[in-house]
Amino acid sequence: MILTQNEAPPVIGGDIVCKAEKYTISEDAINHIGALLEGQYRHPEKAVIREYVANALDAHRMFGVDKKVVVHLPVPTDPVCRVRDFGPGIPATDTGDQLFGYGCSGDGKRESADVIGGFGIGAKCGYTVSRTFTYTIWHGGRKRIYMCTKDETDTSVSILASDEPSDEPSGVLVEVPMNARTYTVQSAVSVLAFMRQVDMLDFGDNCPYRLPKPPASLLDIEVSVKQDGVDAVIPAKVSFYSKEELGKYGSALNDQTLPGIMLGDFYYPIDDEVMTPFKTDIANRGDRVSPLLDRVVVHMPCSSVQVAPSRETLKYSERTRRVVKAIVELFADPEFLGAVSKRALESMPEGASMMDFRRRALLFDQPTDNGVYCRKAGFAIPQADLTGLAT
Repeated sequence: MILTQNEAPPVIGGDIVCKAEKYTISEDAINHIGALLEGQYRHPEKAVIREYVANALDAHRMFGVDKKVVVHLPVPTDPVCRVRDFGPGIPATDTGDQLFGYGCSGDGKRESADVIGGFGIGAKCGYTVSRTFTYTIWHGGRKRIYMCTKDETDTSVSILASDEPSDEPSGVLVEVPMNARTYTVQSAVSVLAFMRQVDMLDFGDNCPYRLPKPPASLLDIEVSVKQDGVDAVIPAKVSFYSKEELGKYGSALNDQTLPGIMLGDFYYPIDDEVMTPFKTDIANRGDRVSPLLDRVVVHMPCSSVQVAPSRETLKYSERTRRVVKAIVELFADPEFLGAVSKRALESMPEGASMMDFRRRALLFDQPTDNGVYCRKAGFAIPQADLTGLAT
C-alpha cells in the first residue's frame, strides 16, 4: 500500500517556532508493543487465514507468479493452517526485518497501490491462536526453517531450526496450529466470500470440503468516484447483489454486511454510523439516497482508503471518510442512478418475461408507477423497457 504522510507544521506560539518531533519506539518496549498488536484482532482465527493468504497473494502479484497459492485449512484430523506461496522467498539477510521485525515487510509493499500492508504486523498474527508456529523459506537454493515461539517472559523469538541445500521451488510456507473447537469452515467462507481470485488458491485434492464460489453479482458498473476538494478521481467498479444470492451463504456472511469496499482480494464493510451523517446531509437538502446502496460492493485500488493495522476493518481517517461520503453521494446522483437503471434492464436476457422485467425494475429501485401498462398482465414497467416486447 502506498502511504502518504503530511508533514507536521511547526507550532507557532508568539515569536517562538517550536520544532515538531516524531514519536519513536524503544527497543526495550518491543515485547509490550507486540502484545498490544497481537491483541488487536477481534477474530483471531479469521485473521490467520486472511493475513497469510493476503501475504501469499501479494508475493505472487508483485513478482508475476502465475502458480496457485497452496492453502490447507484446518480439519479435526490435521488442525493446522498452512499457506505456501511460490514467490522469490526471502534472503537470509532480510528475514529478521521482514518476518520478525515490526514496521517493515519490504519496500515493495509500501511502494505499491495493488497490495495492502507494509507494516510487518500480519506476519506475526500466528501468535493470536498459538504460542508456536513455523516459517519455511526457500531462497537461493537453500531451505531454512524458523520456529516462532514465546519464551518464559512471553517475548516472541524466532529460532533458525534448519538451513540446508534444496532444489525445491522458491517461496514461503507458514504453518500455524489452530484449535479445531474455535475454527470453523464458516471462518474461511467469511474471509474469502467476496474474493475475486479465489480460483488462485489450491486447497488440495484431499480437502474434505470445498469453499462455495463467491456470490454472483446482478450487475457491474465502472464508475469514477469524485471526492470533495480532490481533483483526482478514483476508478472503481460497483457490483450489485440480491438478498437471495447472499442468503445462500447463511450465517457465514453475518459480519460481511453491505455496502462495503473491496480492496485487492478482501472485503471491508462500511460502518453504518460513518455513513449516517452523509445520508442526513443529503436528506436535509431535499435529495434521496437510493436503497440500492445497501446492496453494493465497491471495488477500489488498495491505496484509495486506509485499513486498520489488523486489516479487519477500515480505518476511518479523514481520507477514508471522504471516500465513503463520495460513495454515498453517488447513490443520490440522478445521472448515475439513471445509468444503473438503463444498464440493469438492457442486461436482461433474451426471452425474459414481463414479470422478469418487473422484478428487475423493483430490484434496481426503479419507479414502476409512471410507465405504461402491459395489457396482458396489468402491471407497469418503464416505457423504454418495452422495446421489442408484445404488449
